[in-house]
Amino acid sequence: MRKALIYILIVMSATAGVSSGEPVRIEDMRLLLAQEPPLGNWLFGTLNFSIYGAAEQISPDVESKLRGTRIGPYIFHAFIRGSNAGYKLEVKFNTERVLLDLEGKVTDIGGAEKISERLTSVEITPRRMMERKPWRSMNGPFEYFITVGKKEYVMGEALPVTFTLRNRMGSPQKVQRWRGPLAGVSRGKYDYDFVIYYVSDTSYERVKYRGMFVCGGPMSCMTIEPKEKWEKTYVMNDFLHPAYTLDRAGTYVIKSTYFNNSSGENLQAEDVAIKVRRLNEVELEENRLKLYEEDANAIAITAFHKDILAIPILVRLCFSEDTDLRRHTYKALSMMACDDALLALGEAVLREPNYQQRLEIVKIFEKSGNPIVIPYLEYLLRDPYAAIIGIGDRKYRRYVVRRDASYALKKLGIEDNTPWDQEIEPDE
Repeated sequence: MRKALIYILIVMSATAGVSSGEPVRIEDMRLLLAQEPPLGNWLFGTLNFSIYGAAEQISPDVESKLRGTRIGPYIFHAFIRGSNAGYKLEVKFNTERVLLDLEGKVTDIGGAEKISERLTSVEITPRRMMERKPWRSMNGPFEYFITVGKKEYVMGEALPVTFTLRNRMGSPQKVQRWRGPLAGVSRGKYDYDFVIYYVSDTSYERVKYRGMFVCGGPMSCMTIEPKEKWEKTYVMNDFLHPAYTLDRAGTYVIKSTYFNNSSGENLQAEDVAIKVRRLNEVELEENRLKLYEEDANAIAITAFHKDILAIPILVRLCFSEDTDLRRHTYKALSMMACDDALLALGEAVLREPNYQQRLEIVKIFEKSGNPIVIPYLEYLLRDPYAAIIGIGDRKYRRYVVRRDASYALKKLGIEDNTPWDQEIEPDE
């Protein structure tokens, strides 16, 4: 017998017919509650329900006019009005069914023409206490869920999240096209389209979104064919361009709601929980060996663990011919927050051929506020190899590295009158 905490057990009598063919809606439950207005007013005045719910169904293979008819118990998700914590409750409407023929007499399934249901009880159960198979979103024609590759990740490891929207009906269904979780955070009345929470013993803290924001445009829709699905995977914590930073060991909860404004019915996915942990000393040593293989994921893990013993290996990677690998290495060194890492970046900038990479290092130096970087900024102030970028004021843009180096030196208290917007002959 399933163990659950029953918050409310209400016994009452009411009857209503049950329709077939379409997913059960919360509005259908008002029929069961019609003869008990005070109870219905209390339920609908206290709780916000999911629009669609799950129900049992008479098998389509049964020789009966009622085959395929949805019957109780009916299960909906709900949360207390005024709360924005998402659907935390499961509300179950238990019913007693009576099969009737055309004359209203009790009969068996073969001769039944209609069903009369009597509501026997209502159970409200916290979802976290349920012993049940993985929950499937009760979203009418659609099944919406999010998945991750595993339940435990190492700090700094990439976290890909897959979003799946499946049409479970026998006809094509239209749904609003989602811009995705990396284009900014959209908020509805009670929930977000995507959000990650850090969970501790004392707090439930939303992880700050750090990605780009895409301005809204005209709404567009897509059609999902019968039994087909839309599916897409996004990396939430890309090392170079993170939308979210999972920089603390512990438990994270991922939530998502598909805002379907084309129909006004939002699609709620089941929450997904993951654990993020730190590497131990033996595992850190193994991760350093992966750096010799120019593993970008290992570089990210090194950075988040601030493994200063890996700095000599990172120095070697600064001279890789792979531009993207150098970018990973520069960012990892910038996260070390120590003199050795800044000196390694200084030596790298002397040989860095890409002006965009030099510009990124200048920003790292400026943010550090450490006087140890002054000689390298002075070198960049006289760098004759700045490339032309963009259009418009070409001279201004040509010397953008020198300009930013000059500003960084001023923040460090160094005034240099060397003009950054004039031609400079290379040093012999």
